Amino acid sequence: MLPTVVTEARRTFTDDLEARGFRDVERGRSQRVRTESGDRARLAKVTASYPLESDAADRLEIEGWLGVWHGSGFRIAGGAYPVDGLEGLLAETPESERPTTDPNDFRSALLDLVRAVE
Repeated sequence: MLPTVVTEARRTFTDDLEARGFRDVERGRSQRVRTESGDRARLAKVTASYPLESDAADRLEIEGWLGVWHGSGFRIAGGAYPVDGLEGLLAETPESERPTTDPNDFRSALLDLVRAVE
């Protein structure tokens, strides 16, 4: 049953991105991680772009991860974050007020959240 849940969750995740206006939605590699509860989650990478109407950048490139696993029941957790184009959107914001834009920090935070789901 887990393969069916994984397939459906991934399809729904990519469909949701497309419904929200993301383009070039592509499924990427997958990997396994251990959750904080000790379960093994299957993670799937998704990439996409979001067209912008700003002169600062034409699009926002994103990367997402979706985790699916089975412990005491099925668990599904995931999200997405910008990997390129955010700097252009923040160009007019004073440097002292700009948030961090490091995709590695975003990825670490997202994967920490996924691992914490019980």
